[in-house]
Amino acid sequence: MDARVDRPTGTWADGKIRLAGTLSGGDNHGEITGCTVSYAWYPEEEAPCEGCPISMRERFENVEMEISGDQFRCVIPVAEKKGMWFTEIRLIDRLGAVGPPSERIRIRAEN
Repeated sequence: MDARVDRPTGTWADGKIRLAGTLSGGDNHGEITGCTVSYAWYPEEEAPCEGCPISMRERFENVEMEISGDQFRCVIPVAEKKGMWFTEIRLIDRLGAVGPPSERIRIRAEN
């Protein structure tokens, strides 16, 4: 599968990360049935520099998502942790094939 989320954006509010982006690649976005979101969290004072390698340590599986035309959205409930979240999104089709990761995005969580 080659469908992916392009130009991802993310915001943090009320203990949740809201992700959005545009679908690209693939011929039939109607075949997309789910996604996974890989992430890493760091306290703000220990966050890696821009361009530094980041190991995505955890993953949210079977994330609820919404697709409307070529627009993608999902919400991830996370603990209310202040700091820096880094995420990558991978789409899944009805056969279980996993697409390429989105660009990595950086989200600042502040109370």
